[in-house]
Amino acid sequence: MPKRNALEQEPSTGNVFADLGLADAGEHLIKAGLVVRIDRTIRQRKLTQAAAAQLMGIDQPKISAMLAGQFRGTLGGAPHAFPGRVRARCRDRRKA
Repeated sequence: MPKRNALEQEPSTGNVFADLGLADAGEHLIKAGLVVRIDRTIRQRKLTQAAAAQLMGIDQPKISAMLAGQFRGTLGGAPHAFPGRVRARCRDRRKA
């Protein structure tokens, strides 16, 4: 059996997008984190994509694309993509 070569390893910056050399790596990381939290919330609340889209004020295809990792056109300006809804819910939770 042929001997396998060891894989080279490089230390990570903590941002996979920066490690890949992508422009706007910080923005990509923020959007990815936001999508993870949105997906978790949808699953915890047992929402359909249509119900989640209605709550967020966007259409279901945008939810589908966003959860599939296609951020262009779905998260626009991130917090500004969902007019007031995300910020209002965050403020409500802080008061509780």
